[in-house]
Amino acid sequence: MSVQLRTGATVDQAILALDSESGNIHAYTAATSYDTDVVVRSNEARNVYIKWSIEAEGRLTGTLGRDEVMTIFSNPRHRDISLMPAGAQLLRSVNAEVESKRQLFESMSRELKETRTRLGRAPGLPSVADTNFMVHCVRPDQISWKSMHGEALRLVIPLRVIEELDAMKTDNKERLRRSSREILSWLESQFKGGTGPVRIRDGEETTLEILLSERPRYRPSDPDEEVLDVCHDLKRFVGNSILITADYGMKLRASAESIDTLQIPQKYFKKSSEAVPNNAV
Repeated sequence: MSVQLRTGATVDQAILALDSESGNIHAYTAATSYDTDVVVRSNEARNVYIKWSIEAEGRLTGTLGRDEVMTIFSNPRHRDISLMPAGAQLLRSVNAEVESKRQLFESMSRELKETRTRLGRAPGLPSVADTNFMVHCVRPDQISWKSMHGEALRLVIPLRVIEELDAMKTDNKERLRRSSREILSWLESQFKGGTGPVRIRDGEETTLEILLSERPRYRPSDPDEEVLDVCHDLKRFVGNSILITADYGMKLRASAESIDTLQIPQKYFKKSSEAVPNNAV
């Protein structure tokens, strides 16, 4: 998700704020008089626009991240409006900026709504699997998720995990090469060109899916950071999420960020010498 929310703000609050400002900007500018003198009209349009922008910045800071709000109100035309001499050019600039802001608010609101729909497309508790789990534990379909957690899960594999598994296919360690190739081959057989969600196996309500971004995504140098970001996004848009990992360090990081982790029983860990088994547990 590219729209950054303020800590503690909900997606619904951000959508409401953006939709409101989309209407507010026209309500404010509609108050401009229709004086025939273009100098008078442009000055009044500027005053109304500046008054709206100052108030809107304060309102949006209540739901959007501070940097996000600063970006909205720091473009060159927005700055030039304050310094431009009165006249036809100023009036055109104000009108163009009003329309640009309206389109921006509508686009940001639409992105949040589409992300909410996309992330909420499947039932079950969103459970984000990291690379460590995929490599060092048995296949997801060989785990009895409901008996382990008490409810059906929605297993989510971030794209970054797939990318890491792909990179491991040429790793120097033979076991990592074998495990990554086998799990990727299994995943491909499950989705058959799609990304899910699909039932983990017959008789199990837990589903499995690969989470793709519909827009260019933020890709930090640390893969674990991106996986944790997916947990945060799911929690923000769906209401809750947990992390599935066999890495103690990752568990500590998740705990520090108030993300719950699922404890994987030792019986589901692969032995150092074994290949991925073919029979379900």
